[in-house]
Amino acid sequence: MSNSIERVGKIADRFKWCMHVVGPDDVIPAESYAAALKMADEHNAHYIASMERTDVCTVAVPAIWPWSEEDHAEQLSKQSN
Repeated sequence: MSNSIERVGKIADRFKWCMHVVGPDDVIPAESYAAALKMADEHNAHYIASMERTDVCTVAVPAIWPWSEEDHAEQLSKQSN
């Protein structure tokens, strides 16, 4: 692993992460930055492909969780149920 990737990983671990779907402004909690990035990549792959057939345009990005740590944990547990 390169030094810059290690640095980003250490900094990212300081935060709680989510996938932010820009447009409808959905915020979905993620276990980590890597998980949020993967969720966003999967969302974008699906919706970018469908944009050729529909008028729907949404883009997802990893983002820092905007609410409390407790809320993040609660939302993650609801997601896994």
